[in-house]
Amino acid sequence: MVSIIKFKMIKHFLSSIILISSVNFFSQKNEGIAIYKAKTSHTFDNIEKENEREVLNKIFENSGKESSINFKLFFKNEKSVFFVEKALKRESKKIDFVSIKAKIIGKIYVDLITKEIVQHREKFGEVFNINSNLNDHEWILTKETIKIGNYTCYKAILKNKGNKKNETIAWYSPKLPYNIGPLGYCGLPGLVIVLKDDVFIYTLKKISFNLSKQDEKIVIKPNVGKEVSVSEYDSIYKIMRKRKDRLEKENYMRN
Repeated sequence: MVSIIKFKMIKHFLSSIILISSVNFFSQKNEGIAIYKAKTSHTFDNIEKENEREVLNKIFENSGKESSINFKLFFKNEKSVFFVEKALKRESKKIDFVSIKAKIIGKIYVDLITKEIVQHREKFGEVFNINSNLNDHEWILTKETIKIGNYTCYKAILKNKGNKKNETIAWYSPKLPYNIGPLGYCGLPGLVIVLKDDVFIYTLKKISFNLSKQDEKIVIKPNVGKEVSVSEYDSIYKIMRKRKDRLEKENYMRN
């Protein structure tokens, strides 16, 4: 019952999307900028007690509502870079999951030819290039479709590895012949219009098909930073996190 309700909510959400795009995509160059917006994929509307809903809505911002932050996907030929547009300083003190996510993304570079995915990000005062492979993203293509704007989009489900229970779903359009998408999720037979994971929904809002000379400089592989695999980065993160927590605890005890 819950999954049916969630699907109806997503379907209603998708049906309200208006994509601003060119009339003839196929006459365009294989380069451009796609702009996505994000929202959390949950709300507090199903909480029965009104006072609890009010408290949660006071603590959390943009819960189930679209954020004003722009997530940008620059692409040229077989390469793309996904990153967050620098946003104005937030005045609200509420917890905003989208803003938190935006801070930890960094830049995600994808090369469809070499199958490389490189997440360029800074953590604990050090810059990392976290390397993975496009082959790690194995999609299950379905025949399920949904209408988004003027396009029929197909559903693809990311095959989970190990014992992961969270599901990542992409809705892509074969009429937009660009095998790319947000967060480095690529390799589908069409541009990813909507990407949904266990927490967020990313939705394409606008796409243009020209890059300036300055824009083209963005679509390059990161060459500054420590080269690590995902597993190596996870190990480093755990060590640095423990060290940071220990120092904070020691500092707290001194004061």
